[in-house]
Amino acid sequence: DAALTRLAAEEPQAARLVQHELVLGIVEQVLSPWCDTIQLNLTQAIALHPGALPQLPHRDQDMWHGVLG
Repeated sequence: DAALTRLAAEEPQAARLVQHELVLGIVEQVLSPWCDTIQLNLTQAIALHPGALPQLPHRDQDMWHGVLG
């Protein structure tokens, strides 16, 4: 599998997507009850090899400490 990190920095269309008012509105509605500031930590594209399991939304263990859920 291959990953392209810094997607928003490297690809203008990705930057426009994460800054789109509809996307930001949804993010703010979902996260605002639990936080005062929203920051994008990572944008990434992943290429999976044929037959690989799908990558469902998940938290990478190396990035999150404590209880995952």
